[in-house]
Amino acid sequence: NGHRMRPANEDELHKALTSEKLPLTLTFLAPRKGGDEDVDIGGMQEGTENVSRVMTMTLGVLQSFKAISALDLSWPPVFETIAEIIQQLLLNFNFFHAECSVDAPYWQTWLFYVSLPYLLICPLYFSFFVVSLWAVYQSRDDPQWRDTQMWLLRNAMLRTMLTILLLFIQNHMEYLLIPYICTEREDGTVVLDASQDIICSISEDSSYQLLCACSITGWIMLCS
Repeated sequence: NGHRMRPANEDELHKALTSEKLPLTLTFLAPRKGGDEDVDIGGMQEGTENVSRVMTMTLGVLQSFKAISALDLSWPPVFETIAEIIQQLLLNFNFFHAECSVDAPYWQTWLFYVSLPYLLICPLYFSFFVVSLWAVYQSRDDPQWRDTQMWLLRNAMLRTMLTILLLFIQNHMEYLLIPYICTEREDGTVVLDASQDIICSISEDSSYQLLCACSITGWIMLCS
């Protein structure tokens, strides 16, 4: 299952196999003769795979570290310094640059930020579906291999979902609470605190109706 075994004897091999609970796919590699010396192709492939695996894991750890540092908490100065260095190396999820802003009604801006996590999930599900079909096609003659591939795909999909949840959970919940935060003016009109143009009344303002409907739907999806 992606991990190379180097047992010293047959007893160690049987012990390792009996300890595994997942479906197994076994591949045996033998050294190939290359002139006067043996060429261990498996060892060369293992070295390349290890480098790729380390780089992928390092990128995931750095991205998670950056996501944690974005939470609205009091961090130690050393932590903030490391976060600033990492931020220069990774993807930038700061959507509040002035050059990226456009003039739009507040309800459109609010709806975009509320829908952003779900918009990111859609291509992930599509990719998972395509890769799953390809895996099923490749392993059509080997159900055991298919079970192993599907387990690995589901594991990768869930880890990606958790990363997205960690990145957007705080900001998403804050935006879902905005429709319920209103301010009363001197003339007695109750308006939305984030946008003074929206009246906090479902019967008087259609924009507020949309905000409340989307907010309730978001809380239901988040809690489910």
